[in-house]
Amino acid sequence: MRFGVGKRGGLLGVLLLAGGCGDDDGGESSAPYDLPPGPCEFRPCDVATSECQDRLYRLAACASRYEASDPPPVRAISRAEFRSELEAAYAESETDPAEDARLTAMLKALRLLPLDAPSIAEVSFDTTATGVLAYYLPADREITIIEDAESSAEMRSYTLVHEYCHALQDETLGLGALLAASDTTDLELAFRSLVEGEAVLTANRAFAERPNASLAEDDYLEQYRRAREDLRAVAGDETVPYDGPYVSFPYIHGAYFVAEQAFAGGDSALANLYAERPTTSWAIARPEVLGDPVPSAAFEVIPPSDWTLAFSDVMGAWMLTMFELRARAGFELVDAPTSDWAGDTFLAFTGPAPEDAAFVWRVVQASEGSSVGLQLASDVGTWSVRQEADGYTLVWATEPEHLAVWEAAVFGESEDRARPLGTIASGTARRLPRRFREALSETW
Repeated sequence: MRFGVGKRGGLLGVLLLAGGCGDDDGGESSAPYDLPPGPCEFRPCDVATSECQDRLYRLAACASRYEASDPPPVRAISRAEFRSELEAAYAESETDPAEDARLTAMLKALRLLPLDAPSIAEVSFDTTATGVLAYYLPADREITIIEDAESSAEMRSYTLVHEYCHALQDETLGLGALLAASDTTDLELAFRSLVEGEAVLTANRAFAERPNASLAEDDYLEQYRRAREDLRAVAGDETVPYDGPYVSFPYIHGAYFVAEQAFAGGDSALANLYAERPTTSWAIARPEVLGDPVPSAAFEVIPPSDWTLAFSDVMGAWMLTMFELRARAGFELVDAPTSDWAGDTFLAFTGPAPEDAAFVWRVVQASEGSSVGLQLASDVGTWSVRQEADGYTLVWATEPEHLAVWEAAVFGESEDRARPLGTIASGTARRLPRRFREALSETW
């Protein structure tokens, strides 16, 4: 279970929502979510003991749609040990420091990292090391808990139920293979939203099994509506690294999306979500608007001489939302959880020198797109934008002379613009690199 850090230092990503009957104000209340039959009773316990672990595992199965088998092993490490494991994984990845510097510059230019932030690796170390209470690793079928995390016995028990749900999901669905097939930033975020959303619902269903407690649909959804608004405010704060709002999305938007399906159709609706699962963060955040649009943002560009494609990606509606909230003067989302989005392609390039970088971001919007008011960070590289009929195209480079070459390559009319590098084909796309987190790239 991971959490993004809000601008006031608070944790985004978990809400304990099962209130007691004594909170009733006398008005009409909605019916509680019916739990499957079984020995369901939530009692906080010492998660370091095998007795507690076994009981919480059975509770997770009881509160979910999955059958229990044998609980996965649980190990406990300190937060300092966790940080050391992250740093060791980064060192073993042998990531080129120049690559890290180029990616850091791109993210700062997009206002997704504060200008005074260290490298993206260091930022993500901090986000991960301070925001994780526990995680499940499918490759080892093992749960790790951070033993010195500041949380109550109730919260630790809730968290372990959440992680046990992931173990149960993995036995049925095969989380590792499904995640490996999610080869863009947006596709991964959509899949994580389903998995985390179901685990949040399961943990809250289990938490409702306390004396005088229930899980009422109206109250549950209203709490997550408010959480989405709070997350939107943090997403637009350019003093907050994008990593926090990004990792919080599945726990809040995913939780709301999954709960709506579950309250409407029960466990069969949850099973159907995986059979025909949403493939975009847009569909998770705004299913009532357009459903799940097919991303369509291919364009033709051949990199100038001595430039090489580093990675291609689909950033998706949530990454676009964070960017536009920070980079468009006066831009606000009125009664909408994300920016208008119908597809995008992000291409990153390396240049003649190790420090040279450039990107082209083609954004397609569902309604009439507009680039009015866009302002990238002026202290990092140089950029230009062209309004398109259905969106806009951003071009950024580290040096002004490089930008001129790239503008000719992207916007020019030369015969060189013939090869469709912008097309994201299955098996060729590479999502936003996070190699420093290889050890946790497949954790839940």
